[in-house]
Amino acid sequence: MNIKPLNLKPTSIAFLVSSVGLVFSSHSFAVSCGDTINTPTLLLEELNCPLTVADPYALTVVGPIGSLRMLGNGKILCDNASGDGIGGVLMTGITASVIGGEIDTCPSGIILEGSGFHSILNIEILNFTENGLEVDSNYNLIAGNTIIGLGMAGTGDGVVLTGTYNTINNNHIEAADDDDDDDGISVTSTAEFTTITLNELENNGDEGIFFEADNTVITYNFSNFNLDNGIRGTSDSNTIARNIVTNNQGGGVRLGQTASGNLLNNNQIHDNIESGIRLAGDTTNNTIKNNQLSGNTDSGINVTGGGSFDNIIKDNTAMDNTPYDLVDVNEDALCTNQANTWIDNNAGTADPMCLIMP
Repeated sequence: MNIKPLNLKPTSIAFLVSSVGLVFSSHSFAVSCGDTINTPTLLLEELNCPLTVADPYALTVVGPIGSLRMLGNGKILCDNASGDGIGGVLMTGITASVIGGEIDTCPSGIILEGSGFHSILNIEILNFTENGLEVDSNYNLIAGNTIIGLGMAGTGDGVVLTGTYNTINNNHIEAADDDDDDDGISVTSTAEFTTITLNELENNGDEGIFFEADNTVITYNFSNFNLDNGIRGTSDSNTIARNIVTNNQGGGVRLGQTASGNLLNNNQIHDNIESGIRLAGDTTNNTIKNNQLSGNTDSGINVTGGGSFDNIIKDNTAMDNTPYDLVDVNEDALCTNQANTWIDNNAGTADPMCLIMP
């Protein structure tokens, strides 16, 4: 095979060089603490920012044109000795983005406000003392980040959401490991239509995922080694499917208060200190099906709520849980109450035993 040399005319070489130059010249390089970023901007070095009343954020990024990309040694380090700081980065406007690099030792890592449609991608948000991310706007994408709190009492949540239609995808989240009020992801009551998928949540001081909003979708997550439940919810019409929930100090998945119309499908829930799945309070009209549960203390599937009726529990496999695989406090010894519907579950023990009898 003959390989011909590539002969470029001087004008072609000049065009190529100028084109490469345009890629970099379209970004601003000069970044100082307290700046408001309205154009595409690169941060290539460590930025150590004292936070004050006048400058409570290290940087502010304003969309639609403003964006911050941290490359190489690009890093934001906060000094909040004044106690007046709020966060590392404030995002406002619409379609702003922050990509790459590290945000360290800020009260909160990033706060998303404005009209939303922002992107937070591939960032390490470390040693925050309040919340890693505060999502107060809609339709944002948060993906590929590592979010790890300072690990002290008083640390907040890894991600706390109040806006709607947000997507939390493929993040590693550890809010803190020694407090009782720091969830990995907290979906507040206003944050409807949140999608949480493919995240790893571990060593959080409270729940791995806690949701109070309706229409939340929680799929393909790992929620392990949290100090309370792997997943807990109190709202309606949510989907919890294909998650792996293990080794939590509380239970695996817990629905409480008046949670209704939820689907728990095909989750693997093992070796939690409390129940694998617990229906507490006045939970009604939920469907629990095709889940695999083993090694959980305080039973595999446990209906403990005196007002928990009209739930369907079917086609689950619950084995080697203690003291029982299946429990329903609202059913009598012969299952004549028919408070909930138990169908075709594969289990070794139950209270009452009629829950697994044909």
